Amino acid sequence: MQLDTIHKTILPIIKKAEKIILDAYHGTVKVFSKEGQDSAVSIVTATDREVDAFLRKALVKVLPGSGFITEETKDTNPTADYVWIIDPIDGTANFANHIPIFGISLALWYKGKPVYGVLSFPEIGETVHAIKGQGVFYNNKPFRRPKTSAKNRKDEITSLYCQPERFEKRLRTFEKVKDFIAFPQDYRSAAYHFALIALGRFDCAIIINLPIWDFAAGILIAEEVGLYNAFLTPFPDLAKQDFRDYKNSFVMAKKDVALKLAAKLSLE
Repeated sequence: MQLDTIHKTILPIIKKAEKIILDAYHGTVKVFSKEGQDSAVSIVTATDREVDAFLRKALVKVLPGSGFITEETKDTNPTADYVWIIDPIDGTANFANHIPIFGISLALWYKGKPVYGVLSFPEIGETVHAIKGQGVFYNNKPFRRPKTSAKNRKDEITSLYCQPERFEKRLRTFEKVKDFIAFPQDYRSAAYHFALIALGRFDCAIIINLPIWDFAAGILIAEEVGLYNAFLTPFPDLAKQDFRDYKNSFVMAKKDVALKLAAKLSLE
């Protein structure tokens, strides 16, 4: 696969997946609870499953023999050289409740590292993608993250936050960073958080206990736009990790901020 042309190949596939999503969003969304789970973030829709199946079928033709790690179905050949890592609808709870903050997170990893990632938000008309070594693109045009101006922002860190756990655990995380971040916000879509940070609309994201499909594309986009991912947990090992276990945590920001926040969060 030639990385310099990969997005031209993938974009028509993404557009077809977006149409499946929007047809349901503006029609009828069929919602189910995930087996053995009952929280608001543990729902799945018929559309999640439909998009998952469509993407698998389309992408295996792009890279025959490639592996798949996706939220909705069992992993397929996750130790292959090329592995697609997909969340067909990130922000399912928003999607199911007709809140327009949801999207597709699709990444391609090569030998355990991300080389291509795309975050697509069809209802709000925004797409961010990155190719390893080629930078970031916003709605398919080259993008450079703006430098924050002190004249336009108060002297505080604007942060996004994602931790799909009970309120008590979330409070413990807040307690560790309360002197550094005043109002961490959560849009209930990790992919949307990563896009907002890459585009310079927020300074950082605190990510606690998320599965790999939520961030596989986002971390490459962050790196390509000049940000840093400070992992609190070991970097995912595609050959060994249990991908159904939500235990990946990191801070995404400029390097000094990411390391400072990571140090605070790692304190017991």
